[in-house]
Amino acid sequence: MQVRDVMAEATITETPADTLRPAAERMRREQTGSLLSTADGRLTGIITERDVLRAVALGADPDRATIDEAMTIDVYTVPPDMPLHVAAREMAARWIRHPPVVESGRLLGVVSMRDITGVFGALGAGTARSTSSTSSTSLSAGGGWPGSSAVTWPSRAARTAAAGRPAPARRRRRAARRAGRR
Repeated sequence: MQVRDVMAEATITETPADTLRPAAERMRREQTGSLLSTADGRLTGIITERDVLRAVALGADPDRATIDEAMTIDVYTVPPDMPLHVAAREMAARWIRHPPVVESGRLLGVVSMRDITGVFGALGAGTARSTSSTSSTSLSAGGGWPGSSAVTWPSRAARTAAAGRPAPARRRRRAARRAGRR
């Protein structure tokens, strides 16, 4: 299965000069996690829920800050013929939920984690397992994406550690409680 089989039509911003509030309202209204910015059919940037949240958390006024001030310009894209399991692996490794689908510089659509999760749920034949919070999760050879014997991607804890981020506070508190019991 390839990205083109599950990609959706991209939601394009009206203009990158719009402020963050209308962008957030549009994402909520259209139930999408991203808006793409284009010029002459070519991708110029993406603004996601995370970008809006980050900007507001850093003090941006959603009624004054513009999309182009908060959007990601160096956008990771995927080609339409990329195998879906490879796209899923790249998305997980890069912490990306909405990579645009681009071919020969032309924007074709967007694939989201929700799209991939829907395919995974529909397949249902595979089994997913994780042995610990620092291990990898894999799909067994009995199921998963067609054409793959096994797909492995790093756990959230492993991605967090690899990115140099501290573990979430909840996990640190839990680890401290466990250490105190021993």
